[in-house]
Amino acid sequence: MKSMLFEINKKRWLTLFLVALSATIFRLILQAFIPSSGSNPFPPSAIVKAGLLIPSFTIYALITYFLLAVVFVIIQGRLPGTKIKKGLMFGFLFCMMWCIYLFEPLPHVSSTSLTELFAYPIVDEYHLYF
Repeated sequence: MKSMLFEINKKRWLTLFLVALSATIFRLILQAFIPSSGSNPFPPSAIVKAGLLIPSFTIYALITYFLLAVVFVIIQGRLPGTKIKKGLMFGFLFCMMWCIYLFEPLPHVSSTSLTELFAYPIVDEYHLYF
């Protein structure tokens, strides 16, 4: 039995890339609305010092969302329901897992502001529905 991954044609690869690109752009737009706390106890990394934070984040996001789209293509045949229902179920379940991860307390974050507590999970939840 051949894997679904090897049966994907060029048009589908392009579609998967466009899905990843649109999710990345959507997240970058939403990320701009999150207020910055301005407090970071860590020194700037080499990536930040070189001014490569946004390009490196964009590459990371493209790879992540592309791989999520590939995983969905591979497993969608085993999910019940219509294509829309399958996509929403996959997106919702992954959003919940991602949000639980983001609610993990970070040792360097001392703020308990509700905006800071919920801003990242909310932004990350909406772009995963793509």
